[in-house]
Amino acid sequence: LIKSRWTHMVRNILMVLNEISDCCDLKLLDVIVKYWKIISSSSEWTLIIAMQSAEDRKNLSEKKKEEEDLCWLSHQ
Repeated sequence: LIKSRWTHMVRNILMVLNEISDCCDLKLLDVIVKYWKIISSSSEWTLIIAMQSAEDRKNLSEKKKEEEDLCWLSHQ
């Protein structure tokens, strides 16, 4: 039971790290290095929060790009 729970936790952590890497267009190793302090000292929930933060940054960046594109088009 403990091994199964550990495997489940590791799988969830890797899933979260993959989501962060996808959101930030980073390699998985870069994400692990960037978030190592969080990974090594925290629970899955902290990683999920970190993932949400990465998604928020990506969404903000995309929104800013869309606004810049609209601004550029309006000046044409």
